[in-house]
Amino acid sequence: MALNVARSFNQFVTDTTNVRDVSEQMILLEPDAAPLFVLTNAAKRKQPTIGPRFEWVEDTEVSLWGQASMAADTASNITNIGVADGTLFGVGDIVAVPKAQSSNAAPETFLVTAIASNTLTITRGIGGSGADTISATGSLRIIGSAFKEDDNIGAQRYTAKTVQISYAQIFKTPIKVTHTAASTKQYGAPQGERKFQLVKALIRHRSEIEAMGLWGRASETLNSPSSRWTTMGWLSRISTNKTDANTTATITTWNTFAETSFRYGEKQKLLLCAPKVISALNFYSQNKLLTRVGDTVFGVKIARFEMALGEFLLANDYRLGTGDIGFPGGNSFSNHAYSIDLPSVAMRYLAGGGDNLIGDTKLFENVLPDGSTTRTDEYRSQLGWEIRHEKKHAWVFDLSAYA
Repeated sequence: MALNVARSFNQFVTDTTNVRDVSEQMILLEPDAAPLFVLTNAAKRKQPTIGPRFEWVEDTEVSLWGQASMAADTASNITNIGVADGTLFGVGDIVAVPKAQSSNAAPETFLVTAIASNTLTITRGIGGSGADTISATGSLRIIGSAFKEDDNIGAQRYTAKTVQISYAQIFKTPIKVTHTAASTKQYGAPQGERKFQLVKALIRHRSEIEAMGLWGRASETLNSPSSRWTTMGWLSRISTNKTDANTTATITTWNTFAETSFRYGEKQKLLLCAPKVISALNFYSQNKLLTRVGDTVFGVKIARFEMALGEFLLANDYRLGTGDIGFPGGNSFSNHAYSIDLPSVAMRYLAGGGDNLIGDTKLFENVLPDGSTTRTDEYRSQLGWEIRHEKKHAWVFDLSAYA
């Protein structure tokens, strides 16, 4: 046997005696995967509920816009017109009849003198405005009341309140680690395997809570001895402000979306975006200074997209798409962006009953003390989302390209 051969690095590897340079921190792929959850909690929009079902009442102002509803256009001498909803109007109202958008003439105004169901009796051409043809389905703008001296009391107009319902859903995320694995010192997990798995499980737990808040639907299944609840989701609540980008979005598309986003609520909205939407906004911002690099807000990296109508706080969310599973061609939410009015969103957790019940997110340790060598812990939450006034929110969809 030759003994004068120099020792090489390959022999260290073969003998498994070389000391490896291993970071003491295990690197997680997506440590912050739930921006809406984080911002809602950090902004103190978390409130208790005394039962798994919670409700709230919403109301809106009476509309100042009505609509004609007739079989044909009405000539200038007609003093009875049909409308889609007569309850919007009152005797003594002055109503403007908008002209075509290409016209530079002031509109006719008429006076409502009587109402029978959905038929208005009117006096035409108030103030010398000149009577004009009223379109069969044209819009009508109530601009004010003009009562006679010592006239009767006008009719009260009000909107019906609506009750919205959501539920506190039970979320559970288990963590199972054997005693041997928990006791063995490892690279990348300086506090042990159990602590590391707890961190991963918490990320999963709050990601599920956020996903239900985005795409869930409220439901209640009452059974004996066990019932089940699911919380309302943001997307199923939005019925008014939807903008179709028609595949290729332009800055005009974005302006239209902004008009609906900032019509109601705050003038600063969270915009939860798929990456493609962020790319589109960066493209629109070239040489226009629309986007400013923001800061980290409660641990979420935020940029700001400023428009004259308001400001979007941009939060990128890769989990809106399916690319992480190697299936980028399937249907997903990767062409969506959600404009969220944060003051109108709350997380409601079931309160009361003592510290050992579920309620707000808690870690329950050693939930199966069965004498085995496996330690089973579990994150539990019983909570739901409360999304108020759907008109304060907006979403844009079908944005897969931009120009």
